[in-house]
Amino acid sequence: MARLPALVDALVAVDGRERVVIDNVARAVREGGWIQTTKRGRGAAEMTAGDAAALVVGLYGAGGMVEAPAAVERFSRLRRRRDLAFDGVVPARLGPLCRSRTVLDATANLIELGPWIDGTDRIEEVGAGAQDRFRVALTLNRPTPFAQVRVSWWTPAGSHTSLDLQFVGRLDRRLPAYDVATTVNGPVFLTLHRATAPAA
Repeated sequence: MARLPALVDALVAVDGRERVVIDNVARAVREGGWIQTTKRGRGAAEMTAGDAAALVVGLYGAGGMVEAPAAVERFSRLRRRRDLAFDGVVPARLGPLCRSRTVLDATANLIELGPWIDGTDRIEEVGAGAQDRFRVALTLNRPTPFAQVRVSWWTPAGSHTSLDLQFVGRLDRRLPAYDVATTVNGPVFLTLHRATAPAA
């Protein structure tokens, strides 16, 4: 299992921003109490999928380091909408994700889904025969807090299927001047799975 610097390294490899940017966000999220803190060096805490989930939400759900802990707090209060309209059969591997109650739970479950995530980042390009692989995307909207998880796969019969989980909070009647939606794709969750999963 990885320590926090290894999670930062993993994100640097797929994110494209400089290490110092991601490192600063990770430190802010940890100091905000969303990532476990222990000693430095060998005694440092080993990161879980939950710790990595908080880092993902802080990094992609905020406008920068200063906002990151508040963004994790804000998204942690969102709850999954109950009106999940899905007629098909959900693969058993998606069971924990479908039972997620919060965005942080869902993000941790996406990270734990790692080995079955298709590493490409375009859901629309899933090919037939890929029924054992999933395309995943997490969209975080701010300042109006809203999140959506989309999972896409091919069924054994060859049809393309998508499942959406939406997480909402209390609506403010005042419209913000702008909204920003950031979508986090499969490669992020796959690389964080590799960093947090114990070596086989």
